[in-house]
Amino acid sequence: MNDPTGMFFYAGRYHLNYHTGLTKDFIHWEHGTHNLREIDSMRVMSGSAVIDRKNTSAFGSEKKPAIVAVFSHLNQQTREQTQSVAFSLDTAKTWSMHKSNPVIDLNSKEFRDPHVFWHNSTNRWIMAVALADKCQVRFYSSLNLKEWAFESDFGPMGADFGVWECPDIFQLPVEGNQNQQKWILEVDVQPYGGQYFVGDFDGHQFKIDSGFKKSLLAQSSQQDYQPVFSFEEGISDWKKEGDAFNNNPAKGTLPNQNAVMGFKGNRLINSFQGGDQTTGRLLTPPFEITEDYLCFLIGGGNHPSKASINLLIDGKIKKTQPGVNSETLQWKSWNVKEIKGQKAQIEILDKVKAGWGHILVDEIVLSEKPVRTNMNVARWIDYGPDFYAVRSWPSTDETSPRKIWLAWMSNWLYAHDVPTDKWKGFQSIPRELTLHNKDGDYILKQNPILELKELRDQHTSKKKIVINKTDPLVLKPKRNTYELSLELDNSTDNNLFISIAEGDTTNLIVEVSPKDQLISVHRINNENHNFNSYFPGVYEAPLNSEGEKTTIQILVDQSSVEVFANEGVTCISTQFFPDENETRLRLFTRKGKMILDSLDLWQLQSVWSN
Repeated sequence: MNDPTGMFFYAGRYHLNYHTGLTKDFIHWEHGTHNLREIDSMRVMSGSAVIDRKNTSAFGSEKKPAIVAVFSHLNQQTREQTQSVAFSLDTAKTWSMHKSNPVIDLNSKEFRDPHVFWHNSTNRWIMAVALADKCQVRFYSSLNLKEWAFESDFGPMGADFGVWECPDIFQLPVEGNQNQQKWILEVDVQPYGGQYFVGDFDGHQFKIDSGFKKSLLAQSSQQDYQPVFSFEEGISDWKKEGDAFNNNPAKGTLPNQNAVMGFKGNRLINSFQGGDQTTGRLLTPPFEITEDYLCFLIGGGNHPSKASINLLIDGKIKKTQPGVNSETLQWKSWNVKEIKGQKAQIEILDKVKAGWGHILVDEIVLSEKPVRTNMNVARWIDYGPDFYAVRSWPSTDETSPRKIWLAWMSNWLYAHDVPTDKWKGFQSIPRELTLHNKDGDYILKQNPILELKELRDQHTSKKKIVINKTDPLVLKPKRNTYELSLELDNSTDNNLFISIAEGDTTNLIVEVSPKDQLISVHRINNENHNFNSYFPGVYEAPLNSEGEKTTIQILVDQSSVEVFANEGVTCISTQFFPDENETRLRLFTRKGKMILDSLDLWQLQSVWSN
C-alpha cells in the first residue's frame, strides 16, 4: 500500500483507494473491493473520485449520481502518463471506463496525480495535476468531467529539488474569523515530503498570498562548502572505462530515463548513457582530504559494490555508497576525520546491466559538517521522512466544515526494504486541519482527529515532574500503542529527551529544545534499522511556540511515531521497528534538571477489537 487515493464521502461512509477501505469514523475500517484495475497494459495510478450529484457527466442521474474517478493512466510500454475517467453506479463496487479515454494527453512521462473538485463560484469542475519534472501544478476546468480546458500553471516555487506529485487544493476558514477563507495548495516533493502554499483561487489561477510568500522567501538559506570537482567544466582529467559514461557530464535526464532531479547546476555524472545495459568506471585524479566530511549528491540504483561511489586510499576502498533506486539525488556524507590530510581518489562504478543499473553523482564537496538538503526553502506539512502523498477527502459530510487528510507513512528511499512480513506500507493517523493567522502570515495546523480519544484506555497523569540527569522518569506501557502529552516551560535551558521503545536493540528519541525552539527525532542506527543506509537519521523542525509554554503530543502505534508540537503547528512522522517486548519509555536530560508542567499517558485500544 502506498499513496492514499480515490477518496470520497458517500452514503455515510468515507472511502479510501476507490472503495478498498471505508469507515464511518476514521477509526474503525472495513475492507471493501478495488476493481479499478489495469486494462490492456494501462496501469491505474493515483487520482481522485467525486460524486457527480448534478449528473454533469451523464454517467448516472440526479436521483442516482455516478461516482466518477479521474486518475492517471500509465502506458507500461511507452511509460507515458495520461489522465482518464471511470465511473461507478454501485457505490464503487464496480467501475466502467469512459469510452473516450484518455481525456488529457500531453505525450509526457511526468504528468500525474489529478485532484478534482467542484468549484462553486464558477459552477464547474477543477482539476489540479502535477507536471512532475517541471515542478508545476497545472489547472484545468470542465463542465462534464470528460472535456477539459487548460486554465493556468503554478510553480516552480518553494522546494523544487525533486519531482512534484499528488497535488491537493481546498479552502479553509481562518481561525477566529470563519468569514475569511483562504485556499491551501499542497504538493509533494519526491522523496522529501509535502509542502503547502496559502493564497487565493478564482477558478482560473492560484495566487500565493503576499505575506505567506514573503515569509517563505525569508526562510531560504544555503550551507557553505568547498567543491572538490566541478562537473560544469568537464572531466577531461578523469580516467574513463566502458560505455556507461559520456566523455562530458550529462545535462540531466538522458533518453528513455525518468526525470532526474536534485542535481546542482547544469551537469552531473549519469551512467544511463545507452540505458541500463551499459557499464563503466570513472576515476578522479588524487586530491587531499582537507575537511572532516566528504559529501556528495547521489541517486540511481541500489546495487552495493556494483553501482556506487567509492572513496579510495592507495587504491583500496575506504568508503562506499550505492544509490537508492531513485532518480532524485540525495545528499550523503562520509566522516573522513581519520584520513584528513591524506591523498584520496573518487571512483564512480557501474557494473550492473539489470534494472536500475545506473548511478547518478553530483556536487562532490569537502565540508566541516554534513551537508543536508535545505528543508527551509519550503513550508513543510511534516518534517519527518514518512509522511508522503498526503490527500484530503474532497468533502466530509454535508453538514460539517471539517477538513481531514492522511498520508502514506513511508518513503521511496527504502519502501521496498522495510523489514515487514506479508505486507509493506500503511497510512498515517487521519489529521484535522485548521489555518492560523500569525502576524499576517498563515500557518497550517494538523491535529489527530478527535475520534482517537475513543481509543484511550489506562491513564497515567503527573504534574510538576522533576527530571534530573541522574534521575530520569521511566514508564512502562504494556504495548507500543499509546498517546503521550507533555507541557513544559520555554524558559528552561535544558533539552528534554524522550526515548521510545527503549531496549537492548532499538529505540527512537524525540529531543525537545525549548530555548532554541527546535524539536528533532533521532532514528537510531541499530540492528533493526540497518536494512538501508538511508533509514537511520535525524529529523529537525522549528517548534514555533507562541507564549511561555511548549506542548508536545506523541502517538506511538507499533511501528510508527507521529509527533505534534504546539497544537499541530509542527509535525514529525517516522517509521521505526522496535522489538515487540521493548516498550520502556524514558524521559531524561543530559545536564542538570528540568521540570515538566504536566504529563499524560494513555494506552490506546486496538481499532480492530470488537
